[in-house]
Amino acid sequence: MSLTTRQHNLKNYLEEHFESGKFFTIEEICNANIGYILNTDPRNHDKCIALSQDVKQLNWATDVERYVPIIKDNKGSIKLCESESELRAFIDKEKRKVEKAYQYANHLQSLIYVDGQVRFINLANRTLDDDELKPVEIYKKDTTQTADQSN
Repeated sequence: MSLTTRQHNLKNYLEEHFESGKFFTIEEICNANIGYILNTDPRNHDKCIALSQDVKQLNWATDVERYVPIIKDNKGSIKLCESESELRAFIDKEKRKVEKAYQYANHLQSLIYVDGQVRFINLANRTLDDDELKPVEIYKKDTTQTADQSN
């Protein structure tokens, strides 16, 4: 897998500025003039999409001679991994994210089989009994009516 110049620059920067235990913030990486631009748009939660993508690409790289995984903390700061235990902890954290996303998707999938039979709950998160329910009439506008019929 070939890497871009920017990805090589990131890897070199992390190696040249390595300090045990130090995570480099997104701002530090963007200010290092190695090809990353800080996103200051408050509507976008990712401060540098290219950085996140490049970290993933570098971690997919198969160049064993230079390969040291890059890990992230909860704020998106990055560093070269220093030990097997540190990498295992990072992998476990990433797995938990995937498992949570899978559980959510599985829950959504289960709603397909509910077939409109969803129980109502109150503000205390308690399912309402049948005698507590009140019917609600809902009318849908008939859109099949032509212009001539509506006059």
